[in-house]
Parts: sequence; C-alpha cells; structure tokens
Amino acid sequence: MKNQRETGKETFFPGAVAILKEAWEAYKERLDVLVAIMAVPLIVTNVFLALFKKGFLVYDEPLFIGLILLVLSTVVYLWAQVALIIAIKDRKESPGLVESYKRASCRVVSYLWVVVLTNLLIFGGSLFFIIPGILFYVWFGLAPFVLIVENLKGMNALLKSRDYIKGIFMPFLWRLLFLVLVNILIFWGFSIVLAVLNIPLKEEIGGSLVGLLVGPLAMTYMYFLYKHIRGLKGNFVFNSGIKRKVLFLLPPLLLGILGMVFLIFLIASIL
Repeated sequence: MKNQRETGKETFFPGAVAILKEAWEAYKERLDVLVAIMAVPLIVTNVFLALFKKGFLVYDEPLFIGLILLVLSTVVYLWAQVALIIAIKDRKESPGLVESYKRASCRVVSYLWVVVLTNLLIFGGSLFFIIPGILFYVWFGLAPFVLIVENLKGMNALLKSRDYIKGIFMPFLWRLLFLVLVNILIFWGFSIVLAVLNIPLKEEIGGSLVGLLVGPLAMTYMYFLYKHIRGLKGNFVFNSGIKRKVLFLLPPLLLGILGMVFLIFLIASIL
C-alpha cells in the first residue's frame, strides 16, 4: 500500500477542534496583519459615512449616493477578504498589510464574480425550497480558496469546490457548524464581559470590535479546513466541461437571476 508521502494524500481528516487549534496557532502568528487587513474596510466605510453625514458628498438623489457608497464599501470588503486569504496562505513569507493588499489586487474581480455566482446559486436553490439552498451553500463553500490557491475562476472554482465536498458532506457540514458555534460563543462571551464590567459600548461598535478579531480567525479556520480536504482528496482531474456547467449550474443560476430581478423591481415599486 502506498504511504501518504508517495500518494501526496492525507489519510486522516482532522476534527473540528484540531483544525481550530491549528488555525489558532497561525492566527496568533499573524494577528497584527490580519486584524489590520480587516480594519481597512471598516475604516473606509466609516469615512464614507462621515463624509456623507457632514454634507461633503452632496447629490440631488441621496439614494444614488447611497448605492455608490454601498458598491465602494463592498469592493473594499471583498478586497480585504482576498488579502486575508493571501496573508494566511503566504504566512511563511510574512507579507505585511500593504503587500497583502497588493497581491490581492489582481484577484478582486475574479473573487467578486465567484461571490456573485455563489450567492445567485444559493438564492436560486432556495427558491426550489430551503434544502437545495443549504446544499449549494455547503458545496460551494470552498470556492474562494480554490480561486486564490489554485487559480481556478468562475464556475470552475464552484465545480472544484463541489468535487472536494463530494463524499464528505456531513463531516464538512459539522465543521462549518462548529465554526458558527464558536463565533456565537465568542460574541456572547464578549457581551457578558461588557455587562459584568458595566462598560457602556454601543452594540454596533462592540460587534465591529469582535468582528475584527473573529473574522480573521474564522477565515484562517476555513483555509485550514480547505487545506486538509485538498490533502485528503489529493490531485484529481475534475470535469469542467460545458455540459456539466449547463446541466448542474445553469438552472439554479437563471432562477436566482430572475428572482433577484423580481426583488429589485418590487423594491423599486415600493420606493
């Protein structure tokens, strides 16, 4: 029997706690850079809002300005997510804040496209009832890491993520739920500490502070989860043919687009 070194595959899928411990060590090592990366979109968004409130961003249509601010904030946030993954992936090279954003700049558009496709598919799947939406959320959960690490874009990243999850759906789902549980416990713990110490802190400010710390840890956890699944699956050739994309991805994608257009027209008619 070939050993792990010969096959290049892992023979054991670590549990959620073991992956969290591994992520925690990498997180502590890069804490300053990871938190700084997450702070950038928060600062940019608050600067935009402050300028808008002070009247520096004036236009006849406030809704138009609001949409522009939303788009800019979203782009910066997605850029930060890419920089975060790169800072974790390239941690042995120790890229700083500026270098991480610089390396991420060429991936932002591709990352945005993967995020749009994923959300449309999840939305479209949810319109078929809730179960398909959950399936798509789990199947395509590794697509961002496939994009950044393996440089597979668009639907190819989605299909490769789906193939990684094939055969380990429930173990992967449990590890996702464990991460959600950890996040909830941290937020609750933070709220309890503030209450005990009687520290008057607005909920949105407290949430932002916790998010600065929890967000990078969650991303680090997901990266190591992806890394172990990739090691478990080994090198394989996945089917990226047009037929598979049309049959597997196109129906829920079109449904998601139609549903999104309907919502936009509905909101526009109300406004």
